[in-house]
Amino acid sequence: TSHELLFVDMISREIWTLVPQVATLGDFQLSPDAQQLAFVATGLNGIPDAPGSGIDVESGDPLPNSLYVLTTGGGNPGNVRQVYNCQPRCFDLEWHIENNLVAFSDEIALWLYNIAANEPEMLLENQGFVPGMEDIGDISVYSPIDWASNGRYLLLWRGRWEGASRSVLDVPTGSLAPVPDSFVYADIFPAEVSWMPDDRLLVWRSRTET
Repeated sequence: TSHELLFVDMISREIWTLVPQVATLGDFQLSPDAQQLAFVATGLNGIPDAPGSGIDVESGDPLPNSLYVLTTGGGNPGNVRQVYNCQPRCFDLEWHIENNLVAFSDEIALWLYNIAANEPEMLLENQGFVPGMEDIGDISVYSPIDWASNGRYLLLWRGRWEGASRSVLDVPTGSLAPVPDSFVYADIFPAEVSWMPDDRLLVWRSRTET
């Protein structure tokens, strides 16, 4: 549950330490230009006070983590900045093609963080399961998959009570469009969706005729 984050330059073969101690490291992603690193962890002081992979020994729940960002610095990394306390855990980090924005999710919302800002901006509120709720169809948990090459559209998972589909968010306007035929549940050959170079989506899936 304790990690050291290292940067390896594949050309010079030089290796340097970015973060000496990370407790219960979760998702971590380099920006496309490799100048920024975003990662989630329960802390920066080594092994947390719990056995296993970040589980609270009393409640059995995952320990809450935080989103951290730092510049890689070409051998002279910048200071680690804690930019968001996840509720309770962040996941699916996706850097923008211009290297200044990172999209991510937690149970509360889909978020967008600008490295020049102090805190992230909420893009979409997540609708999770509430005990006793009659209509479980209202569940929508959005998480980022990939940015289009124009840097405007963000492909998302829309998680439901069971299974998930894809949607596209027009980030500047907040407009959300579902992707047809993109639902995935327990398919042997699940539907696949990917961006094309001209910012259209390619969707392919198998069909069984009866």
